[in-house]
Amino acid sequence: MDKCKSKCYDKNTEGINPNYLNSQKKTFDFCFDNLLDEKSVSKCNSNNYNVFFPIINFNEKEVLNLIYDIKNWKDCHDYFLKFKNIINKKTIERIITYSWASFYETYKINIEYITEIYDIYLKLIDNNNDKNKIQDKIYELKKQNINKEDFHKLLLSNFIKK
Repeated sequence: MDKCKSKCYDKNTEGINPNYLNSQKKTFDFCFDNLLDEKSVSKCNSNNYNVFFPIINFNEKEVLNLIYDIKNWKDCHDYFLKFKNIINKKTIERIITYSWASFYETYKINIEYITEIYDIYLKLIDNNNDKNKIQDKIYELKKQNINKEDFHKLLLSNFIKK
């Protein structure tokens, strides 16, 4: 039972292997139990089994570096300047959110870059704002000890009214 890699299928029920998408039917309750063998199954009890669920664990800093070649706020700023005419909104939001998660502690020495990033972003979504207002709001939110994962969303909520 501890080896199940799929749900436990009732006897005489067709089960589908989640890795190979092949199906099997057995005369006993069964689960697929081997990621490398498409026919391997184990007996199980549908009331008591553990399923193996893979976990995707990634680090925001690694994603920024590997996909966008962004290693700090300056790189983020340069990326926005270079691609501001072709980048889509979801990508911008992902990069900004991951940047806050990755470079949160260095915001003070990079406030000019961050302010410019938000200025570019807000202009792209047709919302012009004063750079000083953006900078003031960043400092204000930082004083409130906002969670770095929520920082971008809360900052935007001050400039974009839905």
